Amino acid sequence: MAKVRVIQWTTGKVGKLTLRGILDDPRLELAGVYAYSNDKTGMDAGTLCGRPKCGVSATNAIDALLALGADTVIYTPFMAELSHLIRLLENGLDVISSNLLLNLGGVQGEVKQQLEAACRRGKSSLYITGISPG
Repeated sequence: MAKVRVIQWTTGKVGKLTLRGILDDPRLELAGVYAYSNDKTGMDAGTLCGRPKCGVSATNAIDALLALGADTVIYTPFMAELSHLIRLLENGLDVISSNLLLNLGGVQGEVKQQLEAACRRGKSSLYITGISPG
């Protein structure tokens, strides 16, 4: 069985936990990590989440992450960035998000239309779970 290649998008409170989950799950392979903070770029993903070094360094270079050939993105930023979501979806990455996009007005109206169009173009999907408790 092939492993699912995953990009972790941000490493804040929620992102650290999901990053641990990715590293700990033998069905998953960490392909890359997006770091919002310049202080975290270049750091090993394991170090960022309290795990042993894994050889995957965090970056803020979106094009480099898109070129990794990952399957899925775990999207956990504190504030959603619509342009990032659209780029990920348009490039064929399925996105699982804990962010409800509330800073964008939620998934409705123009935001919803843009996300749906990006999914169609990339033949991708977006699943928003929220966090609990949260």
